[in-house]
Amino acid sequence: VDDDTDMDHVLPNNQIFGCDLLSEWDLYKTGNEKISGCGGSMISFDLSVNLNQPRYLTGKEQKNACSEAIQQVSNVLNRTTRCTITDQNIIKLEPNRRKQRDRTLMDSSFAVNFITTMVTRLPGPASDNTDVTDLVTAAEEALTNITADTSLFKNSTGEATVIKITEAPSQFPSILFSISPGPSISSSISSEPSPKPSTVPSTTPSSSPSSSPSSISSEPSPKPSTVPSITPSSSPSSSPSSISSEPSPKPSTVPSITPSSSPSSSPNPTNTPNTLSLETSFNPSEILQGNVGSIIYKVTTHQAENIGHMSITSTLDEILQITNIASSDGWDCSASNDQFIDCSASSLPEKSTLITVHFSALSFESTYPISCDNKGGSDFFIKFENGSFLRGCSNGGPVYLDGTDITEFVSTKRNSVTLNGISLDLTCEDRFPDGWSELDGYGPKQGDEGMKIHFFQINRFNQRGFIKSCGNTISSFTVDNTVTLSADSNSLSSSDTLKVNPDSEIKFTESDFFIRGKTASIKTNFLNNDSASKTISGLWVCFDGSLGLLNNVNLKCRDWDMINLWTGVFINNCEELSAKSGWTGGTEPTIYANSGCEIEFLFDLKKRDPSNVILDFKNSFSLDVEGVIYDVPCNWESEDFTQEN
Repeated sequence: VDDDTDMDHVLPNNQIFGCDLLSEWDLYKTGNEKISGCGGSMISFDLSVNLNQPRYLTGKEQKNACSEAIQQVSNVLNRTTRCTITDQNIIKLEPNRRKQRDRTLMDSSFAVNFITTMVTRLPGPASDNTDVTDLVTAAEEALTNITADTSLFKNSTGEATVIKITEAPSQFPSILFSISPGPSISSSISSEPSPKPSTVPSTTPSSSPSSSPSSISSEPSPKPSTVPSITPSSSPSSSPSSISSEPSPKPSTVPSITPSSSPSSSPNPTNTPNTLSLETSFNPSEILQGNVGSIIYKVTTHQAENIGHMSITSTLDEILQITNIASSDGWDCSASNDQFIDCSASSLPEKSTLITVHFSALSFESTYPISCDNKGGSDFFIKFENGSFLRGCSNGGPVYLDGTDITEFVSTKRNSVTLNGISLDLTCEDRFPDGWSELDGYGPKQGDEGMKIHFFQINRFNQRGFIKSCGNTISSFTVDNTVTLSADSNSLSSSDTLKVNPDSEIKFTESDFFIRGKTASIKTNFLNNDSASKTISGLWVCFDGSLGLLNNVNLKCRDWDMINLWTGVFINNCEELSAKSGWTGGTEPTIYANSGCEIEFLFDLKKRDPSNVILDFKNSFSLDVEGVIYDVPCNWESEDFTQEN
């Protein structure tokens, strides 16, 4: 294997590994062959491609996109390039509303977010800033063109964003983090000044005097600074008579209370440490229940020398379930567990590195027990106004408050849990409108300070398995995250706030398709997240005839009592059922506040005639809820209902 053709033959997906493949040159002193496209500059981009349905990029799409990027960048730079796609995440976007006659149509839309890293070989013996700039320009233009190409990504809308996140010349850049056996217990910090001093005051005074101190007033300042002096006196004086302009050979470790009237000319002042900076940011800054997001920790080294070992620690709020931790440039996050983030690395001179923690917000809905351990109780998850988070199992526990086991201090029954004398209903009968209980004998009630409910999720089980779920984000609330960066005696912290918002829209799950005997059915669940009830005023269906005759449409809502919405004969067309024969019973059905429903379409497979099937037809239905139209696709494969089945 001594050229790219051989490499592509024996390892067709070699681009996935970036520059982390070990070549003959890496392994042997006498080795000559290297991985093409490595050894030069590296640039990473954060990309988002808008799609009509939530999904990840396939391996084929990743390979095709990277192949196109490599071709375009290589042609511009006239040298070999590599491309890697990592860290895919699905993001739900705000629904797109559009007017059609007197109706408001709403389409759900999504984006797949991922990191693309481009690497090039060195154009000469060494890399320079021009090399980096050339790669940034060429890669950004190529990726912008590629993400807008709807033929490369199925269901793409053509809308995309491309954001540069890192750039750094590197002799052997890696796109995968390395695993170390554990963090170092001691770090080292260079004594040399940084060319980019920090604006953040140091917590420790300088250990050496200034070589050119500024003039110091003989009168004390009426507003003494809280920052230690660069050359402190051996003992504080409230009214010094004279101060030498020469630096002391033995500077005191006691801070002076009469600071200089002008800054020192020392290249390494202690009130501007020149080693590290730390930034924290949630992306996005606001989120809805069930959506995904990330928090990004950006660590920047501001000096030319390696300052030694660094560590990042943070604890993520329990309402945010960590799905993945991605890092770059040597950060090892293998010590992280549950909600605790623990990453370590050796710093790189004058370089910014990222740790990205991906999470899903309030994703506690489950048809499998989370806390109940198959004991037939109810899993419950409740966020209160005072910031506390209560979770556990109703059937004997365990019960946790802010991560602490409080099982022995609460009372749990099959359908309730009592905390601080307040019983919470866990049957899904209580919808906690405006955050307060609507049932007699249960709480919280107005006046229960700090106990107002912001969010709840209840999953009910019996000994045979799942019964039903209920839950809602009732009002907006915020979640803080603070991260600490440690390096030797230096310690920095940074924080950011995420806002969690209620979703007042109707939310649909993907339609499920079933066959029972000679009957086919489509079932779709949806939830009214609003605190107000809504009515269904219209139903449009589009079916291609492949399931036979549609003869019944049923609706199950509160307490899962079934009502028949429509009965008739429908073969293949797009038609408004309510306009054809009206709702059964003559009244508009109600979707209750903070309540779920299930709509079911029943087909007679015995009446299925292949000659009636319309090819290339989009099977779907649309629900009119008080003037807002929700389009729901229905998908099945023809082999699901063959004659043999």
